[in-house]
Amino acid sequence: MENTKFRYMSIGDKTFTVANYVVLTAIFLIVLYPIIYVVSASFSSPQAVISGRVLLLPVEPTLRGYEAVFQNAKILSGFANSIFYLVAGTAINIIMTILCAYPLSRKEFRARGAVAMFFIFTMYFSGGIVPSYILVKSLHIMDTRWAMIIPTAMSTYNMIICRTYIVNSIPDELYEASQMDGCTPFKYMLKVIVPLSKPIIAVLVLYYGVAKWNDYFNAMLYLYKEGLQPLTIVMKEILIQNKVDLTKVGNASAVAKLQGMSELLKYSTIVVASLPVMLLYPLIQKHLLMLGEAVDTVGGPQIRNMGTIGGNICNGATSADSAASIRALDAIVHLVGPEGEREVPISEFYTGPGKTVRKWNEVCMGFRIPRENYEGWSGKYIKYGKRKAMEIATLGCAAMVKLSEDKKTILDCRLAYGVAAPTPIRCKKAEESLKGADIHDEKRMEEYVKIALTEVNPRSSWRASKEFRLQIIATLAKRALEEAIRLQGGEIHA
Repeated sequence: MENTKFRYMSIGDKTFTVANYVVLTAIFLIVLYPIIYVVSASFSSPQAVISGRVLLLPVEPTLRGYEAVFQNAKILSGFANSIFYLVAGTAINIIMTILCAYPLSRKEFRARGAVAMFFIFTMYFSGGIVPSYILVKSLHIMDTRWAMIIPTAMSTYNMIICRTYIVNSIPDELYEASQMDGCTPFKYMLKVIVPLSKPIIAVLVLYYGVAKWNDYFNAMLYLYKEGLQPLTIVMKEILIQNKVDLTKVGNASAVAKLQGMSELLKYSTIVVASLPVMLLYPLIQKHLLMLGEAVDTVGGPQIRNMGTIGGNICNGATSADSAASIRALDAIVHLVGPEGEREVPISEFYTGPGKTVRKWNEVCMGFRIPRENYEGWSGKYIKYGKRKAMEIATLGCAAMVKLSEDKKTILDCRLAYGVAAPTPIRCKKAEESLKGADIHDEKRMEEYVKIALTEVNPRSSWRASKEFRLQIIATLAKRALEEAIRLQGGEIHA
């Protein structure tokens, strides 16, 4: 499709597209090479690093650098301190941010505008280093762990983001309903606002966490004891000041034999220090890729920025883009109402077209996906529609697969559809037909498609006829499964 589009472009458009790819590729390589060099140098011998022989791949591979890192008491102490500042500091950050954002989001708080302006003023016009230093000293928290937490207890910018989310994403009707049931404002914040704000809280945890992990300036100002210094200060001494006490690396008698260990230790420390933050980003991408693809097709950017998976599911529409993926993942819906909390399997949630078991006075607080439903699986969601955006799905198909260790046999699979029946469905008979099949067994694959067609019940509508939907169902059943197999590492040739 993309090649076809490029083929019919004008010369100017082709030139612009090629230039974009060239520039982006160049930027990518410029950013990527230092990362590759640091990682390669950390696994190379000290002599190779000091002589400049490391260019792209490790030279004389060794783990001596990492052994030195984990034998260095100062580095380990700094790492532990950074973990503490990250966990404790981020927790206090989130608490303070919500406690501030929630009152400022309430219309009945008449002074919210003046208070908000006070916060905003301090964001643009801060007191500076000297007043901050005097404040910390006056609070008697100088050279204590609190000096890394209290002065940065809340970010005004992040508070504004949280307040905006609460105002725009949580309807006031919920507050009115809670008041009728005798709920206090504080309890409303704990029971309603916090659970419904999980997406923005997750974002803020990432923002605050990265900032806490990388913070070194406050440590330079307020901390003097080596036992309290975070890893960033230790790295500054190693990388900038080149202060490495080789006597702490291991046996003192072996110091003479460790030429170039100082340079090697630099690169190994960089890799170790970067891992905790780098591991935060790919979790969703790894475990719930299929669901991420599904929600990325909902409406357009304007709708996706405001919408939630809960809203997409709770309207009961079989055409909801996240419905097929949630059904394939066997998620559990968490509902809360005046009668208490309850959990409903997604297989029992839909009762008919546009109908669910959710009562009018219940709120969907979230979804729970058991670990065994996604670990070891790969999945693919495909939406069929006439447009790429602002399109109600003509058909949505989610396929999941679990392969054997050699990536040649299907151990288990799942196939779910939206708009293929009055409610989102699982084709369990089709799933059973493929268990134990070779990924290249075309006969079993054709049988799997035929069985899937017997389990669906699409209807004709102004968007597509029943016959057309049946054709799409057959096509996507095979295509989505093949893509899921490729994502798991199986080799299927088109």
